[in-house]
Amino acid sequence: MLPSELVRFKIHGDRIYPLFIGKRELDLINEMISIYKPYKTFGEVEEEVKLLERVHGKTTHGAKLVRGLHKVISRYLTLSEESTIDSKKIRAELFSKGPALSEEERKKRIAEVSEMFNVDAEKLMYADLEESKIIKEVKVPSAIDIAKEYNLSLFQSILFKSYKVTFSGELNWKELLRTIKRLGLMYIAYPNPVKIDVIGPYTLVKPSEKYGRNLALLIPYVVSSPSWQAEAEIVLGRKKRRIYMLKVENLEWISSNSSHEKIFDSSIEESFYWDFRNAIKDWKLEREPGPIVVNGRIFLPDFIALKDHLEVFIEIVGFWTEDYIREKVKKLEGSSKLIIPIVNEELGTGRIEGLQLVTYKRKVDVTKVYKLLKQIEASNVRKIDYKLWGDPVISLKEIASKYGVSEATLRKDLMEFPEYVLLKNYYVKRDLLELLSKEDYSGRKLQDVIKEKGEFIVDVLEKLGYKIKWINISEAVISK
Repeated sequence: MLPSELVRFKIHGDRIYPLFIGKRELDLINEMISIYKPYKTFGEVEEEVKLLERVHGKTTHGAKLVRGLHKVISRYLTLSEESTIDSKKIRAELFSKGPALSEEERKKRIAEVSEMFNVDAEKLMYADLEESKIIKEVKVPSAIDIAKEYNLSLFQSILFKSYKVTFSGELNWKELLRTIKRLGLMYIAYPNPVKIDVIGPYTLVKPSEKYGRNLALLIPYVVSSPSWQAEAEIVLGRKKRRIYMLKVENLEWISSNSSHEKIFDSSIEESFYWDFRNAIKDWKLEREPGPIVVNGRIFLPDFIALKDHLEVFIEIVGFWTEDYIREKVKKLEGSSKLIIPIVNEELGTGRIEGLQLVTYKRKVDVTKVYKLLKQIEASNVRKIDYKLWGDPVISLKEIASKYGVSEATLRKDLMEFPEYVLLKNYYVKRDLLELLSKEDYSGRKLQDVIKEKGEFIVDVLEKLGYKIKWINISEAVISK
């Protein structure tokens, strides 16, 4: 982005128009590129830039343009200090005895410090300041690329003062939403046609530099699309603020190069995933289930928790305001989709007590999430109306698998059937149980009987009053 004092735009009525650059500025850019040479000090370059400001700065906008281009081009310079000695140490020694009251005293002190560090103390005492640093390497791209990057920086800087930005067009919506979430931005997404409102920094009680920077990081993803449009409400003015409307679409001369820095921290999601998996065994947790539509809004949950017929989506929220969270939770109420928002207390301000969500500071407490899941499970009990299919022996495990529920859920509401006897783990037909009851199993080895009849015989023996006596870890004898 550019510093706020270098942002160039015009106002017409309630509209704001960024002063983007194009072909006619290429000569100026090429002229500026020529002054950045290796082995010059950055201070020398600064002086030449000031001369260009006077030449091209007949208007305020002209001076701002030169200074703004200087900021962009300087990103491609590698600067180095002339000395390996920390200049702060040199200054500390020079000034440790107070002010030098005569020229003789000044020279004497410089000589002593120079000998101490074996350097020219006078030359290097301010070498750590940017203007004293030497240009080691210059990797400036073409003038066209510089112009495109300038326009991107200008656009990003204006959006830093936004209340809301609406994106539409031929965008990769799923990837864009995922990027918005990873950056922690507040958003409202609408289907048919798809558009996304990203809440701007000026919605916050105090505009956040980090939030504004994250919004800026989103822009290259948008402008790289085949067709895009951005409409924004821009807040200007210090004492008396006023909202101006901005509209930019399909700007050809704008860079889509995203920053190489790590733009999001996924450690919270990663930690939550493994903590949940390790601590909660009766729910299955899956990552990134994809977008869902709830009451006319698109949500992109981070996880889905599954148990029997229940699907509960979990969304870890980034930055927030009280109004944003309350409106989000309100939209989820009464929906057939079950969603648990997880909110970082340190990324927003306001009162959000009493809402069905989970809050955290440094790490998500999975026990809080589990407590909410148990409440959801208790309020969404479904009676399983199952039927048996005529086999002489049917296990509860088979029934649970056929009807898509856990065995534990099935056991909560087991049914009786006239032709079957319900044992501990099986339904066994009455005529088969009667036939088995006529045999004598006393003194026989359990393993032999299981091999002959099947695993269900253990439940049958218990029903018939037999006892199992274990001889060792692998052998047992049946007695009555």
